[in-house]
This record gives sequence, structure tokens and C-alpha cells, in this order.
Amino acid sequence: MAVPPKLTAFEQEGKQEGNVHRANQSLRNLIAFARLFMLSQSRWHKPMAYSFNNIISQLYLVPEADVAPETIKLINDVIGKYIRDDSQEHYIKCNNLQDFIDYIQTKYSLVKFKSDDFSLLRRILHDYYPAEKIYF
Repeated sequence: MAVPPKLTAFEQEGKQEGNVHRANQSLRNLIAFARLFMLSQSRWHKPMAYSFNNIISQLYLVPEADVAPETIKLINDVIGKYIRDDSQEHYIKCNNLQDFIDYIQTKYSLVKFKSDDFSLLRRILHDYYPAEKIYF
């Protein structure tokens, strides 16, 4: 299996991929920001509690495909678990991932980050899991 391109929350100028489903691209962006959040919040380096590599590989393997609500829920659960975890020393206290994104876009204004409001993913998650608290 081919290795997927490196996932990043930073905008890559001139990088265009062919026919990518909107939800697929949005989930890629969500995972990129979630990974950046998780890596930047912990003082001591340690592996993330969950690996997103299989999901990322699938997103790149079939870029024109929609994403399953269960996958969005899994990513949301991981983000929520990390935000609520008081056992780690967090550098930036956030109620949700958007707080973190707003913070880094303000603090690092010279860096161009990907632009995504995740509204499509929120709508999909809400439609299938209406009682679920959304952390992105």
C-alpha cells in the first residue's frame, strides 16, 4: 500500500489534488488540526492515545468517497477525551478544537493554516448522533 502524503494543518500553496469529496477533505483537515493540538499540548513527548493512520490512509486511498458518520464520531470522541483529560498539563486550556485553532491563527499570524469551518462534518455528526457533544 502506498504511503499517504504527510498530513499537515499548514496551507500548502499550489498543492491541488484532483477529485476529492468535500467531507473527505474536511475530515483530513480536522485530523491534521487534532494531531497538531494533541502534539502541542503535552509537555512530555509520548505517542497519541489513538492513531489516525488507518483513517488517513483510507481518506487518501478513495478521495472521491464520502466519510462514515462513525469515523467522524471516533475523531470527535478522541478530541473530546483529550480536551477533558486533566491528567496532562495542557499549555492552552480549550473547550473545543476551534478554541485552539483560533489561538494558533492569532498567535502565529504569519503562518498560513488550512481553512475549514467543519460545518459539513458537524452536520453529519449531528444527523446521526443528535445527542453527541461536538468538540470541533
